[in-house]
Amino acid sequence: MQIESGEYFLGKAAKHRAAEQERAEKAKEKKEEKKREREGEYVPPEESSAPAKAKKRKTKHEEEDE
Repeated sequence: MQIESGEYFLGKAAKHRAAEQERAEKAKEKKEEKKREREGEYVPPEESSAPAKAKKRKTKHEEEDE
């Protein structure tokens, strides 16, 4: 099987590099999967279509006028 894939003819350094690359790819996939899982748990709050009106407080002067 190694001869068919070409791994048999690789040197130690090349085999090590290939193994490191494969580990890095697996780690990257796992990291992306975890990120998607975390984002799936977050549900943003619903926004209302009309902006909320701020209540205006009456000042002492306005209360006296009434």
